[in-house]
Amino acid sequence: MKENFDKAFLWTIGAEGKPTDDPHDPGGFTIWGLAKRYHAAISKDTTIEYAKEVYRKEYWDAINGDSMPYPLDIAAFDCAVNPGLGVALRLLNQTNDWQDLMILRLKYYSELVRKNPDKLRYFRGWANRVLNLWDMIKKSDEKEAK
Repeated sequence: MKENFDKAFLWTIGAEGKPTDDPHDPGGFTIWGLAKRYHAAISKDTTIEYAKEVYRKEYWDAINGDSMPYPLDIAAFDCAVNPGLGVALRLLNQTNDWQDLMILRLKYYSELVRKNPDKLRYFRGWANRVLNLWDMIKKSDEKEAK
């Protein structure tokens, strides 16, 4: 839903954390969750406003988030950011249920680690991200139900 972009963006920015330059991350230097390898224009001075424009255009619009129901829109958006747009689109071809999408995402990460054991260092963070998003959606649903 169109009105959910800001909520999705803020949650994802929070999950992405602070700037990093992990030597094991193929994306290289990352700020606001945007990796230098995929976004050549970023630097340590990249603003959150710039990041928001990139996220809107390259992720939200790419999954057609404005036309998705809540909470599928937020779950699909975060999936498009990590593990990536191609994965998100492939998983969305398998389901239109946000819970199924989250489970498929966890299965994707598990399979990625099975094929590339060096990725194990990231698995806990990926799994926690999915579970934290699940919790946020459930708490939001419970709050609205009251």
